[in-house]
Amino acid sequence: LGKQPTASSLFGEEERLRTEKQLQNIRRVIRELYETREKKVLDMALNASRTTPEMVADEALIEEEREFYQELTTILNKKRSELLMNIFIADPVVEETKEEEPKGDVKVKFVQSTEQFAGTDMQLYGPYDKGATETFPPQLAKMLIARGCAEMIK
Repeated sequence: LGKQPTASSLFGEEERLRTEKQLQNIRRVIRELYETREKKVLDMALNASRTTPEMVADEALIEEEREFYQELTTILNKKRSELLMNIFIADPVVEETKEEEPKGDVKVKFVQSTEQFAGTDMQLYGPYDKGATETFPPQLAKMLIARGCAEMIK
């Protein structure tokens, strides 16, 4: 653009405008290419986090993309283990009390209104009003009691 003829020449201004338009198009293409590659790296990191990193081939990435991919995978794996896996792990309060679990289902009375929740068997329970009674598997009843939502009915 700097080497273009000045506006004083016969076709100078027209040539300069054409060159500026070409530069804009080049910038747009580069941005689109970058965003396409960025999306590819994001998708790869997400797939690696959901499965195993060995299943995702990262040979086609340039060094900067590989670093980005590894950082994303590390972050996704960390958050997945912190958030998702904690849902599936038994409640630590329940595990601290090593009492003998009763045989069969346990009947409980709710001491506070409780919204719908997923049990350890991944079934949905509730919602329950204060004072409602219900029968649950022993581990689930123990968790509700430990959290102060219910009390056991003998």
